[in-house]
Amino acid sequence: MSTLTASITSKARDFPNSSLPQANTFSCDDDEKICDSRIFDYLPHVADALIHSIAGIFIRIIQIPSRIVTLFAPVIQIYLLGFMKEKLREMTHVAVKEGFFDPAECEDKKIPSTEKLHRMIDRVNFLAEELGIKQKIAIYSTENSRIYGATAGSTFSCTAIPVILSRDLLNISEDEIEAVLLHELTHVAHNHQGLAGLYSLAVLVADVAAAIFVSPFAIPLIEGLASPLNNFLSRANEKDADLNAIKILNSNTGALKFFERIQQTSKNLRSADADDVMNHPEKFPPLDNLKPDELAETIAVIKMVFSPEGNNRLDLKHPALTERIAYIKAFKPVALEA
Repeated sequence: MSTLTASITSKARDFPNSSLPQANTFSCDDDEKICDSRIFDYLPHVADALIHSIAGIFIRIIQIPSRIVTLFAPVIQIYLLGFMKEKLREMTHVAVKEGFFDPAECEDKKIPSTEKLHRMIDRVNFLAEELGIKQKIAIYSTENSRIYGATAGSTFSCTAIPVILSRDLLNISEDEIEAVLLHELTHVAHNHQGLAGLYSLAVLVADVAAAIFVSPFAIPLIEGLASPLNNFLSRANEKDADLNAIKILNSNTGALKFFERIQQTSKNLRSADADDVMNHPEKFPPLDNLKPDELAETIAVIKMVFSPEGNNRLDLKHPALTERIAYIKAFKPVALEA
């Protein structure tokens, strides 16, 4: 499944405790500027290559059934996700009319208007037709989904194409939502997940050939080299989806607002300290539920994860926010004939 961006207010509470540096052994304060170092930008790439050199072939084999389901029967994957974790429900005009979101289940009580939800349902289907997607579009959401915006499937899908729109996403401006929708639907229309599957299959064939004709010990080298190339191809697909979305809309306004807001949120998280969070918890929703003894350690991790520019260093599958904002700003709308 392709998410729009992994840098959307990464939940600090999701960091495993074992990964948190001890506050008394590591400091990223403003005087030392340790975490401004470019070393922190490159370390995730090195770590990713090392992990895949060890476990890449096993991950690749395990992912084969999931990739097949995603390409040809993506709704099955959504059902599994819905039952196991997200409790996703299909959003239809009837469901919206009956009251899709339960106020008692909404953590912040912010519920999009029924008029907006009806428009979004119609708009998703219209945009899918504009992209040449012939399958039915099934929209899923839930009160407190952690998946911001995502889709699954391809033009070869035998089932409906599922699109996940979180309640948080549905609460932002409509021009931003449209940019997100077109981005996600482009992944389907351009068969990005199919291309990723073909690449994975090619690497698997190379692994098998190396094991037979060279040595099984060549597999870690192949997987280690395949990892950065796979990330590069993923970033290329994300850029394609970004540019195609603003091209169809003939406007970069929504996409620019969306990514600049994410960038500012990331910068706020990186510059936060314990006093800020305790005095203004409403400004730091990912941190406001943490216990005081967890807060300092989590803030130290966040300062490593986010660069001074607001880029998520751990997100290797998407272009950096600064890069995305730059090429979106460079877009020039085409003058429409009167």
